[in-house]
Amino acid sequence: MSSKPARIFAFERVWVTASPDGLKVIEWRLNKSFPLPAGTIEFYVEFARAAGEWTRLNPDSPETNTCVFVDPDPRRCGYANNEFYRVVMVVAGTSYHSTPEPTLGVWNTHDWLIARDVVRKEYLRLKRYAGVLGHLLKRREHGPKCTACLDWDTEDVVNTDCAFCYGTGYIGGYYDAIPYYMDLSGSATNRDVRQPFGESDNRKRTGRSVAYPMLNSYDLWVDGDKNKRYIVRQVEDTVEIKGRPLVYTSELRELPASSTEYSVPLEQDLTDEIGVAPDSPESAGWRRDIDFIELY
Repeated sequence: MSSKPARIFAFERVWVTASPDGLKVIEWRLNKSFPLPAGTIEFYVEFARAAGEWTRLNPDSPETNTCVFVDPDPRRCGYANNEFYRVVMVVAGTSYHSTPEPTLGVWNTHDWLIARDVVRKEYLRLKRYAGVLGHLLKRREHGPKCTACLDWDTEDVVNTDCAFCYGTGYIGGYYDAIPYYMDLSGSATNRDVRQPFGESDNRKRTGRSVAYPMLNSYDLWVDGDKNKRYIVRQVEDTVEIKGRPLVYTSELRELPASSTEYSVPLEQDLTDEIGVAPDSPESAGWRRDIDFIELY
């Protein structure tokens, strides 16, 4: 008796190579078992920061009869290295999205199989035993700047309670929430007396999670059971293969209930501010891809 996979993906793999001269080469391979409808097959390549909105790089010139695309534009990523690409296949009016792939080098087949099994087992442990399902709110570091709370000359944030950017300096403050499992362990008190606000206690917790999407300092994690909100302070690559992180161990600081971060919504409609609607193809993808992970 043969067993069939619970879900068949359109794309088998996507590779992203960063060359020394700044070129990004995106390659992809389709799944042979995927039943393609009849019609012309077109491929579009999209770019985004971790958890951010997607920008289509070739909207007017789709790739056909090829499996490679070259992105010649240099992009500012800094030490965070949070560039992601995905490929969208359009055939007979239907779009099929690949899993977002970071720009962190290329694995061979052996590396990729090992990494896939590590992530599968980590999700198994998180979902069935030790993990807490919550929401990850990635802090915005790019996009339209907030004009309500930035200093005119220095562009520094002068109002950390701003209702438009929540103290980040960018409209919206954070990207829409992504389902994110976290294994919390340990709790250390860290009381401090701050004038004129009185006593505060930002308890420190240690969290373990899968490195998808990438976690950075000052991101927010929301406990799905208690609605407690934590700010990420330090991130350590606990498991990695050839420089690409698979599992994180992070230091989380619990925020007091009076913090501005508690007013950040899990989803925002910023159509007027940045021109991207919540349910548009540009904003979709991150939540759906993480929901597609299957356990066997």
